[in-house]
Amino acid sequence: MEGKADGFTLVEVVVAVTILVLVLSAALLLYAQGALVYKREEVQVDIQENARIALDRLVRELRSAKEIVTIQSNSITFILDDGSRVRYYHDVGRQQLMREKGGGVNPVASFIKDLRFEKEAEDDPSHALIGITLVAGEREKEGFTLSTKVLVR
Repeated sequence: MEGKADGFTLVEVVVAVTILVLVLSAALLLYAQGALVYKREEVQVDIQENARIALDRLVRELRSAKEIVTIQSNSITFILDDGSRVRYYHDVGRQQLMREKGGGVNPVASFIKDLRFEKEAEDDPSHALIGITLVAGEREKEGFTLSTKVLVR
């Protein structure tokens, strides 16, 4: 009788390769899911950051306004110290916060779902307290809300 041959049988190799394929498939699936979640969260952070920067810009300009011309539910028009007229409004179709000045219209932020302005009663008639609520998000049911109040002189 001959000695036992060294090596693996065909069945052992097939079982080992099958286990390796299953482990690598699971690892690849986990990696792909992680990459997808990372990308989605990265987009969400960009939307939040752009909305916050846009709201900060709006608030800064509104604080320096010389006069409030009109306040509507989703737009505000005011005059700056240099006499220029500025209008911020929500373009519902494009889901953008828009800024209009001197005949030019520029988007300030995208993925804006809602923008609300509300003038609140103020004891001093020479000042106006304006509430601003901005809702931003990429998907229909996802979103976040930024709210602030601005005291305009």
